[in-house]
Amino acid sequence: MKKTDKNRLYARIRGKKWIVFPLLLLLPATPRAQEEQQTFTFFCQAGSTALVESAANQTASRSLHRILCDTTLRIHGVQLLGTASIEGDYHHNALLAQRRVHALFRQLEEEYHLSARRIRVTQRSIPEHWDELARNVSHSTMLHRHEVLSIIRQVPITQGREHQLMQLAGGAPYRLMKQRFFPGLRQMRVTLTFSRKHLPGQTTDDVRTTNSPNPEETTASVPTKAQDTLLSDGTSSVRFRPHLLLKTNLLAWAGITPEIAFRTPMPNLEVELRCTPHFALHLAALYQEGVGHARGYNLYHVSGYTLEGRYRPLPTLRHPGCYLGLYLRAGDYNMRPVPGEGITGAYSETGLSIGYTVALSAHWLLEGGVSAGYRYTHIKTYLHDAHGDHPTGRRHTDAFRLTNLSLAIGYRL
Repeated sequence: MKKTDKNRLYARIRGKKWIVFPLLLLLPATPRAQEEQQTFTFFCQAGSTALVESAANQTASRSLHRILCDTTLRIHGVQLLGTASIEGDYHHNALLAQRRVHALFRQLEEEYHLSARRIRVTQRSIPEHWDELARNVSHSTMLHRHEVLSIIRQVPITQGREHQLMQLAGGAPYRLMKQRFFPGLRQMRVTLTFSRKHLPGQTTDDVRTTNSPNPEETTASVPTKAQDTLLSDGTSSVRFRPHLLLKTNLLAWAGITPEIAFRTPMPNLEVELRCTPHFALHLAALYQEGVGHARGYNLYHVSGYTLEGRYRPLPTLRHPGCYLGLYLRAGDYNMRPVPGEGITGAYSETGLSIGYTVALSAHWLLEGGVSAGYRYTHIKTYLHDAHGDHPTGRRHTDAFRLTNLSLAIGYRL
């Protein structure tokens, strides 16, 4: 090709670059799966996170379970909302709405492990659902409807809006709303954002019709009778999946005793089985062979075996929270200072423990705790020489005291 022909070709391409450049951008583009949203509404008992017994709540629970367990769907986000009705103190209603959304999150996390699946979760609460109340009143045929709506729109909450509604027409409209509309304001909502996976050999129409949730199942009417169904202060009537936690006490590895004294490192292992969202069984074992020196001792042996029941009032995923425990512990010891009289024997303890657990990630956690109670110690004294140990006496002690300090790192299986 001649040089003049090449120059003419380059000039033509430069003249059409406004067409070529957008085409190049569109070539690697792939069609993106269309996102869908669906909202599930649960109605709560007055002043509680427990649900009422209704066909709407049961249907919404089944539909939500089916979507979260559907392997043909990809969940992108979960939006949680807790609301409260307008009666009573505003601050109390704000705390109640927050409790509802937190209880809803705990239940979904325990059952579906949203964090482990890297699903984005947002939480929001509405202390008093005035907008929903105004919408219900405007679509009703109740007496004094316009006066009620005028008070809701013009009187601020902090300047006696609810009090004026209670004064209107002798309180008849307020009593009617409390009976008919207030139960529908006590809500916990779950909004799912998801898309449908395109499986091999499956058309777009097939994907949209397979495992499609029934729209009729997501509608919810105002409930009537109260009973715990899905959520009750963080617990659930559905099957709970136990969790096994493996932990070790870093303070024992550092040789720190409850008396804040430094000894030889004490290997230890702890196992905790969460049987329910609130109750757990805790087992711990500590054993030091006694080899080496420990700050003035040429023999330092100690063992301890613990059985403990723990109760967590408000567990969550990111922060399992505070626990209270009742424990039994037993073990033996043998300590021989240099120089001096050695002591050996066995001990047993029982008492209470308290601590706090923080989740560092989906699997790792950090836990601090302290226990105190009654300790009974059997003591045998002896002298040690080249010929062995020579008993010199025995006695026992019993006292209430600090029995354990713990700063543990753990892994959740």
